[in-house]
Amino acid sequence: MVVIITAVDAAVAPTSVAFAKMLKTSFDYRRIESVLIQALQPQAIIDYGSSEAVNSEFTKDMTIGDAVYHIDVRSIDTEELGSSIASLDFIVAKAGEVTDNNLNESLVETLSTFSDVTEKELLHNNMYPSAYASLVLKIPTLTIILNEGSVDLYRAAADELAEFVELTAPRKTD
Repeated sequence: MVVIITAVDAAVAPTSVAFAKMLKTSFDYRRIESVLIQALQPQAIIDYGSSEAVNSEFTKDMTIGDAVYHIDVRSIDTEELGSSIASLDFIVAKAGEVTDNNLNESLVETLSTFSDVTEKELLHNNMYPSAYASLVLKIPTLTIILNEGSVDLYRAAADELAEFVELTAPRKTD
């Protein structure tokens, strides 16, 4: 069992990298193998969250035979946005045909025990790693967007997310 963790904004968002590393550590603690794939180029050069990632090394690195789950980690600075999402700690992204509504709702419920979290619709063209994981690799996918101002909640969220994946990962039967 391998969990793929992607950070499409890693080149410009140290908070995404920090959370992804915490998540990887949480998986290690549970003895679940995980692979962290980080974007090395800023999104202004190549946007790995979009179809620009087609045939890239980033996407090729996602093709792992034993993969059973995918988590895409992104971060936003809500102070600059000044909108209704500014008070949120986490956003779980959804896109029809790509994400599983039941998984997303369960994750929102899990994270809401200690944080402000909601589910928001994203366009398919902004969720390429999740679309690839769901439609090509045929594995469940979650996209979590972190509020850069909620860094004090990252450790708890990483632990809860790892436990969530452990409980909901598809089991292979022989």
